[in-house]
Amino acid sequence: MFDSTPVENIFIEGYMPRAPGDYVKVYLYGLRQCYHADPQSGIDACARALGMEQDAVRDAFSYWEKQGVLRRVSDKPPVYQYNNLKAMLVHNASPEDENLYHLREFNNALQGIFGKRLLAPAEYQRAAEWIEELHLSEEAVLMLARNCAADRGAKVSFNYLDKVASTWAKAGISTKEAAEEYLRTQGNAYQGAQAILREMRKRRAPTVAEERLYQKWLMDWGFSHEAVKEALNELTKSGEPSFAYLDKVLQSARVRGETDAGSMAAQRGRRDEESADVRGILSALGAVGSATEDLRAMYSGFLKKGFDRDAILLAAKHARRRGGRSMQDVADALDRFAKRELYAGAEIDRYMIGLNRERDAAATIKALCGDDTPLEKGDLQAYRRMAGTGLSEQVLTLAAGYAKNAREPMSFAAKLAENWHAAGVRTEEDARREHDGHLSQGAKPQAAASPPSGKFKEVTGQKFQQRDYSDNEWAAFAMDIDALDGGDA
Repeated sequence: MFDSTPVENIFIEGYMPRAPGDYVKVYLYGLRQCYHADPQSGIDACARALGMEQDAVRDAFSYWEKQGVLRRVSDKPPVYQYNNLKAMLVHNASPEDENLYHLREFNNALQGIFGKRLLAPAEYQRAAEWIEELHLSEEAVLMLARNCAADRGAKVSFNYLDKVASTWAKAGISTKEAAEEYLRTQGNAYQGAQAILREMRKRRAPTVAEERLYQKWLMDWGFSHEAVKEALNELTKSGEPSFAYLDKVLQSARVRGETDAGSMAAQRGRRDEESADVRGILSALGAVGSATEDLRAMYSGFLKKGFDRDAILLAAKHARRRGGRSMQDVADALDRFAKRELYAGAEIDRYMIGLNRERDAAATIKALCGDDTPLEKGDLQAYRRMAGTGLSEQVLTLAAGYAKNAREPMSFAAKLAENWHAAGVRTEEDARREHDGHLSQGAKPQAAASPPSGKFKEVTGQKFQQRDYSDNEWAAFAMDIDALDGGDA
């Protein structure tokens, strides 16, 4: 208990890092028995001491035997001799020792193929039999295991590998060169690449470079064969489809996180829709061009801001009226919509109808003021002041009539309506009385005191077809921008 057991640094540096933890426990416990022998020690005693199953202890000793760090000298009962690792490296090892080291390197390479799946001693033994009994080279066995693991996953059974090894042996595929040629012509990479060439309508065998690309797509990038076929739809834009172009398409899909056929097809559908929408926008602008990646990106940005397709198309039409011909002009028009919190075509419909109604009402007031010139920004602002008082149509009509002879009739009518509202005027009679009283106090009349005649003309805004605006409607929208933003119509 109070003594010590030396552990060679060669073991710590060269063997321990790759070994399962329980296997290291078994090695150390056995090493301790070598220095401080216990007559009662055996597999069962070791298992009890370490809290392990006996089979797990046997597997551990078998593992270290195949690694070349110990040698089995007896089976009944099992007895193991620990090798002096330093002496084996410094001095010439015996032929048997050299074979153990050679087996260790092969086993390490075999384990590396299966990743986190730890191979059992029986599986190592099975692989050794393919070398010794079927006369396959070590390189051929490793290639066989690598191909099967790539095809069926790391959990592929060694029973399946055994059948493949027997098939290879019967076919004379025993060397590295023969295995490479067989896998090249019959393996997944060859067959998959050939299928892709058939989809491209090319009747030839794939080149080695094409096979490597196909293998990269499936093994390194994680695409399925169906996903690679789906990506071929992008090659219809190319005059001469090729593996190099397909590689770029798949690389872009990989960056976007699309590695299965379903997500790639959905994304392609979205891109096709965006391209069609962009072409529609270009047509509305009267511009010539194609739906490039940059234009699609701008359009996608509009959608992300919350605008729907109809709103974006209306922005293109508005931009064209202002002389715009680019997608940036559409973006500027959408900014104007956003200032009014207009993001949907239906919202813009209602807004434009309201503007048209307001424009017609302002034009009517201006006509009742005796001014038949075209409606201007100041007229719309004056009407909004009048409408903001909340006075009735009859009272506003009266104010317009009283403003006929004023220097600036619309401004006068707006001021009159505001004064009436402040004085508590609510009816036509109140307005007449207030106006007559104002004159009787000696105020100099600025307009005719005779009551006006006329009505607001019928507002036709509700009769307009959705998203099919007249020049007057667009003019009303531009005037609204001018009136609210102080210019930039």
